[in-house]
Formats: sequence, structure tokens, C-alpha cells
Amino acid sequence: MKYSLLLILILTFGCSNQKDIKEFEAVLGKENSETLTYLVNDFESDVLKRQYPNISTKEAYY
Repeated sequence: MKYSLLLILILTFGCSNQKDIKEFEAVLGKENSETLTYLVNDFESDVLKRQYPNISTKEAYY
């Protein structure tokens, strides 16, 4: 689970502009890309907000 989370974080921050995001989605595939987006959003809204309720998401990642 730790390695999956690390991979998600790397992929999230590694795709910072639209061109990179579109290329990443093309390689990963539409369904996998949507699943990954869902998992990252869920992690941010559930885990980070629960463990670090008084700081921003960016600060919580750090």
C-alpha cells in the first residue's frame, strides 16, 4: 500500500501541465487514468483532510 501511495503521488506531481497529462492518459489508458484520478481525489479528500484538517492539501502532501 505504501508503494502504491508513493506511485500515485509521483504521478500526480509529475504531470503538471496539460500536454504531459494528455500524454500520460494516452499511455495509461482512459479507464486506468480515471481510476487513478478517483484514487488521488479520494486520498486528498479523505485521508489528508482527516489527518491534517487545519492545513492545505499541498502542505499535507509535504
